[in-house]
Amino acid sequence: MELIEQLGLDWRLLLAQIVNFFILLLILKKFAYGPILEALHKRKDRIVQAEKNAEQVEKNLAQSQQQREQLLAETRTEAQALIVKATEQGKKLQEEMTAQARKDVEKIVSDAHEQINAARDQMLAQAREEISALVIACASKVLEHEVDEKENAKLIEHTLEALAKK
Repeated sequence: MELIEQLGLDWRLLLAQIVNFFILLLILKKFAYGPILEALHKRKDRIVQAEKNAEQVEKNLAQSQQQREQLLAETRTEAQALIVKATEQGKKLQEEMTAQARKDVEKIVSDAHEQINAARDQMLAQAREEISALVIACASKVLEHEVDEKENAKLIEHTLEALAKK
């Protein structure tokens, strides 16, 4: 205590100031420091929660981006498949139309051949009739008598063979 007195301090006053300091420290701790620390803890918790939310949002965003890219890839694949299918159907339709056109052309050509053959046969029949009439007329004049059916057939055949050889 003497040391305190030599320094010029009153020990009672020093003790009162120390007690006042601790009382003030307790009051500040209860009313100021405690609420400030509590506010800081709450703020820290909100920051941590905000960081967690931000991480969750980033994860959701990344997941959404991945799903979007996957969906786009699936859509592209489906589109390519549709294009391939449409191309194949187009080729098949073209082949069917080409085959049908060929059948139509073949039918037209076949019909034309039939018509030509029919016309030729008709012309040959007419020519035979005219030739047989001429042969009969010539033979009648040469023979000056009427030729019967048997003789007529023989003369026609003979004349046609002679014409075919020429």
